Amino acid sequence: MPGQTPLAVYRDSIHGLALLYPDWWQAFDSPTGKLFSPGNLDTFISLEASSLGMRVAARDLPELEKGFLTGLRNMPDSELLSHEVFDGGIVLGLDARQRYDGKKRWVRLLYRGELQVRLIAQGATEPEFDFWLPSFNPAMTSFVFDAIVMPTESY
Repeated sequence: MPGQTPLAVYRDSIHGLALLYPDWWQAFDSPTGKLFSPGNLDTFISLEASSLGMRVAARDLPELEKGFLTGLRNMPDSELLSHEVFDGGIVLGLDARQRYDGKKRWVRLLYRGELQVRLIAQGATEPEFDFWLPSFNPAMTSFVFDAIVMPTESY
């Protein structure tokens, strides 16, 4: 049951990142990161990290937001449901929820220094997204750049 399932910690040792996900979900490597799914690969949590080669600062957020929203709106049959920009000092970010092609997803772009992290939580359908939202929340909201602060065992 979502929200009542044990969570596992995924650690990206290359970038020093950590993410919580349901411990019984399958983990898959992707060319750019990691994907976690309960079985239907249209429902997933994904993590991608990349170095931008330049530091991102708060002054860059308006331009990043413009590109982020343009990309989301250009997806076929896309409807932007909500979005926000946040400046947490060390961590900057963009957050959006959208419907597209019968699916629903939550996308976060997080920036710290030169590193960009893209988190996506997607349901194969809108009801599937809503069903899994209690499992998506820990991954999307407790992600950390400093994996050392995360517990080493599932809980």
